[in-house]
Amino acid sequence: MTHPHSQSAGSRREPDVLPQYGFGTELSFDKIVENNPFLFRVYTPRPLSPFFDSTDPFFVGQSFREKTDVRPSTVTYDDAVRHLDWTTRSTSPFISASYSFAWAIWEAVRRYKINVKHDVEIAIIDAKAVAGRAVTALEVLSNCEPDERHENHWKFYRFAHEAQDVLVFGYIPGTAVLASIPLLSILPSLPSYFLRNPITPDLASSNLPHPLKPLRPHLPHSRSSSLSSTSTISSDPFSELLWDTTQRKYSYRQFCRDASDKFHRGSSERRLADTTAGSVRLAVCLMRPWFHEKSMDDMEWGTEMLYRLALLIASWPGRWWIRDHVEVPEILRDMVDLIGEEIREARRAAVSKEVDRLQGIVEDLGWLLKQKSDSSERSEMNAEGSDAPASDHDEEDTLKDSDDEASVLGHHDQKKQVVFEKSVRFAPLPSHGTDEKSIQVTPGPEDSSSSHPHMPSFDKSIQVSSLDDPVEIPSVEKSVQTVPVEESSRSSGSAVSREVQPKSSPHHAWTESLEESDGFSLSSAAQSAITGFLVGTFAALCILAPHRREIMTHIT
Repeated sequence: MTHPHSQSAGSRREPDVLPQYGFGTELSFDKIVENNPFLFRVYTPRPLSPFFDSTDPFFVGQSFREKTDVRPSTVTYDDAVRHLDWTTRSTSPFISASYSFAWAIWEAVRRYKINVKHDVEIAIIDAKAVAGRAVTALEVLSNCEPDERHENHWKFYRFAHEAQDVLVFGYIPGTAVLASIPLLSILPSLPSYFLRNPITPDLASSNLPHPLKPLRPHLPHSRSSSLSSTSTISSDPFSELLWDTTQRKYSYRQFCRDASDKFHRGSSERRLADTTAGSVRLAVCLMRPWFHEKSMDDMEWGTEMLYRLALLIASWPGRWWIRDHVEVPEILRDMVDLIGEEIREARRAAVSKEVDRLQGIVEDLGWLLKQKSDSSERSEMNAEGSDAPASDHDEEDTLKDSDDEASVLGHHDQKKQVVFEKSVRFAPLPSHGTDEKSIQVTPGPEDSSSSHPHMPSFDKSIQVSSLDDPVEIPSVEKSVQTVPVEESSRSSGSAVSREVQPKSSPHHAWTESLEESDGFSLSSAAQSAITGFLVGTFAALCILAPHRREIMTHIT
C-alpha cells in the first residue's frame, strides 16, 4: 500500500525546507506544509481515558467545544492575540505547534530546567492531517492594520517568527500524532553541534541503537575532539548541552547562532557525521514507535517520512552544506532504507518466534484439555458401574473405591484373600415334623471351577432351630471377586463370607446377613456424616470468627 504522502522514486528531490530561524517569504500554511510535513508540540502529558481511541482528539483547545464551536472561515487578528497572550489563552479554541524541531528541543529544556516540568514531552505531528484547520500565527499578525495592533504586537510577532508558530483550531486527532517522546530520551541522540564536548564521530557504526531495543533515557558520553582521548560519563545530561540551561535570558536566537558556529568550526568529518548519521539517529529517536509500526504495514511511506525528517534535521545547522554536498541526501536515503529493511526483518523474526511460542502453548493446553476430558469420562464410567446392581454376569466388579466391602482374613502380617460368594443356593426346608432341620448349602456350578486353596468354605449342612411353621428361603445369587488386601487397611468386623447362625427367624437372619455384606451404604452414610460435619464447622467458623470477611474472601 502506498500512502498519498509518499513520492515516486523518479520524483524524489531535495525539499525546500524552512530556514533555521523564522520563515522565508512564504507565510501560508497550506503552501509551507508541502515541503515541511511535520509539526512539533511541547507539552506535559496527562493520563488518557481508558476508552481513548486513536480517532479521538489527542490535543484539544482550552475553550473548544465540539458541539457548539464551528471552525471560522478565517482566523482574525483578535483570535491570534487572544491565543498568544498568556492571560487570555484559556479562552482560545486554538492549539499551538511549531515547524521547528530545534525550537521544540530548546523550549522543552527551558521548561525542564526553569519551570521544573520534569515530565515534559515532544509530540511529532503529521502537519497534513490538520490542513484546513491550521494557519501560521505570523500570517495572521502580518495582515493587521497598524492602527489596530495590540500593545504587545511586536512581542507576539517576534515569538511567532522565531518559533515558527502554527495555530490549529479545535483539536488534533490521535491519528495525526505520530509519536510522543520524553525529553530525557531525546538528549542522548542530539547531534554534536548541540553539545559542548561531542562524541568523536564513528561512521562505521553511526552510534545507532539496535532496532529492537526500546528507547531508554541514558547519559551522553563526554569525549574531547581528539580521536585518541577517552570518554567520561556525566552525572547530569543537561551539563553536556551547548548552552547554559539555567540562564533565563538566553534567547532562541542566541541558541541558533551558537549551534551554527559550532557546526561551522567542526572538521569535514564532523560535519559529514552530523548531517548523515547524526541526523538519522535523531530522526529515528523522534519517530521510533511510529516507524517500527510502519516498517511492517507500509514500508515505503515510513521510509519516506523518516527521510524527510532526517533531511530537515541535516539542513538546520547549515543549508549551504547540503547544497554544496549533493551526496548527503542520497546517503540519508540509503541509510533510512537500510534501517527500514533491518527493522522489518528483525520484527519478522520476532513475530515468527512469538507465533511458535504461542503455538506451543496452544498445543499444551489442548493436551491438558484432552487429559481432563478422558479423566472425566473414566470417572463417569466408574460412577455408573458403582450404581449398577450386581448380577451373575458382572464378574469383573472390583472393590477399589470401597474399603467396607472387604474383610480381613488370616494372620496379622500376611496378605489374605477376600472372598465373596458367587452363587449360594438354599435347598427348600423339609417338613417341620422333626425338631432339628438340616439346610443343605450347595455351591453353584461356577464355584467348583473357581476354587482357591485359601478360600473358606461353607458347611454342607447348617443346623437351624426348630420352626413352628415351614419357612421357604429363596435362593440368592451374588457375584463376587477375590481381591488380595492388607489386614491393616481393612476392618475385621466387615466379614463378607460368614457362617449363618441360627436365629428365631431364618428368613430375617439371612436377609440381614446379605444386607450387611453390602458395605456401600455404610460408606455413603459415613461420607455424608463427615461432609455434613465439615460444612457445619465451616459455617460456624464463618459466623463466629471475628475475621469472617477475610476468611470468606480467601476461600472464594
